Amino acid sequence: MKKVKKILFVCMHNRFRSKVAEAVFSRLNTNKKLKAGSAGFLLDQDRLFIAPKVIEEMNKRGYKIKGNPRQLTKELAEKFDILVVSADNVPKNFTDFSGKILRWNIKDCSSKDTECIKKRIDAIEKKVEVLIAELD
Repeated sequence: MKKVKKILFVCMHNRFRSKVAEAVFSRLNTNKKLKAGSAGFLLDQDRLFIAPKVIEEMNKRGYKIKGNPRQLTKELAEKFDILVVSADNVPKNFTDFSGKILRWNIKDCSSKDTECIKKRIDAIEKKVEVLIAELD
């Protein structure tokens, strides 16, 4: 029996790119042996929310963003097989992570810039589709 492979999407604050990637993955993935989560490298304690425009755009596309932002820790990371760093501004210090690391380097957006948010979601959707195909 094949082991469940767990993927953790990581961005700076777990408020946009990693949350979007997790939601897209969770809806598009049909392989029960693949599971996803998300976390942020540096949580901003004053902004522990997902921007309303991000939620609105994701809802229009049929995606559901779940949960509040959570902090990336070594203990959390070690529960996953693959880290997907979905952001361009996350420090490259995962040297002690024993799993595979993928980097997508997707730029951030202002939480009010609807066009930028749409473009980033488009890019994340494409990356997730490729990832699912590669892992399946």
